[in-house]
Amino acid sequence: MNNNSEVIKSIHESIVNLNEKIQKPTVKPILPLPNSQPLFSGKTNENIILWFTVTENNFRLSNIPPDSYVAYTLSYLRDLALQTHRSIATITPNITWDQLKTQFTAEFSDPNANLALLQK
Repeated sequence: MNNNSEVIKSIHESIVNLNEKIQKPTVKPILPLPNSQPLFSGKTNENIILWFTVTENNFRLSNIPPDSYVAYTLSYLRDLALQTHRSIATITPNITWDQLKTQFTAEFSDPNANLALLQK
């Protein structure tokens, strides 16, 4: 019986050692976005580049996976911006975050903004 106890103890120690060596994947829980997350409507007084910067930062802080950014973005679009997203999604159903940023920046950036910066 003593021999069995030693075998069981040895197996138990081996299992404990193996469990310590195995790296368990760490899945970060998705946290709520801050209340300060702005909406984007596509109005001329809105800055799309600033909106993307704030949105990406909030997504990262909330542990939202980058491949889910496009889906989460829908909750923060309104009016013309939401209509534009729907149009783009019809043409490109699996649009990536970078593609969405490129198309929205082209659509909603003030063409005179860079000129105004250069003149300062």
